[in-house]
Amino acid sequence: MFFLNRHEVLFQKKQKAIRLLQNGRTKAYTAKITRRSRSTIYRWISEYYRNSLKVPHTKASDGRPPKLSERQREELSRILEKEFPDKYSPGFKGRALTLHAVKRIIWQRFRVRYHVSHVWKLLQEMNWKYETVKYYSYYWDKVRKNSWNYKRGRWERSH
Repeated sequence: MFFLNRHEVLFQKKQKAIRLLQNGRTKAYTAKITRRSRSTIYRWISEYYRNSLKVPHTKASDGRPPKLSERQREELSRILEKEFPDKYSPGFKGRALTLHAVKRIIWQRFRVRYHVSHVWKLLQEMNWKYETVKYYSYYWDKVRKNSWNYKRGRWERSH
């Protein structure tokens, strides 16, 4: 499926507004259709004429730089794989990887502070996924009931 980012959506709204105005629609009608204020429509018109009759392009902002560099993220991923191995690997000890544990590791290793809710986002960007556990009947699966993963989910590296 194809998704547009917010800059492309804004660019398409500007194109639509310019087309409506070129087809003789009023600025008030154009503002209503594009769900923008009339002052925004006036600004888009001036941009349109200032740029040699070309529809103005929007500039994508870079946003705030990440606290952890790409190299640090790779190192963090290696640390997490070592400390919390996959449940199918021979080194699995049954310890669950929690957001607080990752936050603590990031602070101890890189001296960078993250809020717990942002650690979730960071792990998702690093291709880790949260695996929820399916509950089984005690009657049918007595062994799995006593295991750690019967009670909670865990973060795992997606392959």
